[in-house]
Amino acid sequence: MNHLRSLPRPAACAGVTLIQALVAMAVLGILTGMALPAMQQTRDRLQADSLRMQLASALATARNTAITERRRITVCPTDDGIHCSRDWSRGWMLHRAATPSGQDPGQDPILVQLQARSRLSAHGSQHKPTLQFRPDGQLNGSNQSVIFCLDGSAQGKVVVSRQGRIRSERPRRPEAC
Repeated sequence: MNHLRSLPRPAACAGVTLIQALVAMAVLGILTGMALPAMQQTRDRLQADSLRMQLASALATARNTAITERRRITVCPTDDGIHCSRDWSRGWMLHRAATPSGQDPGQDPILVQLQARSRLSAHGSQHKPTLQFRPDGQLNGSNQSVIFCLDGSAQGKVVVSRQGRIRSERPRRPEAC
């Protein structure tokens, strides 16, 4: 038996028209434009969380080093890895305290961690430039916090108690910086 099939009509084989492609690209562009701010906000929040956890880890390292070496260890914010500054979001440096105040880095730093520039800022709650752990692991002075801010809103903080305990917090509701 011979079955003959008819060939499809040319109109049925046609692809997407130029107008259909342009409409699809316009819809895709609009959806991308709507999703971009939410993705950027999520990226900024994740960056703040990462920075907060890294600082908490560095502070735990400083405390453990102070106890192990039986000497004062200072942690200070730094922009360049050499000098102490005020903004914790650019990085930090651990060093053996050369002076009782701990302001002067003195010897080679134990640890330097620099961060890329971002919209994030971080500052000490009491605007103290350094945190210093004593040989017994306690904080030199009173409780201190480092607060991470983005666009005037607190993204989290690292709190160090006078006893040297370190905890990291993220606010449940938006808080002003």
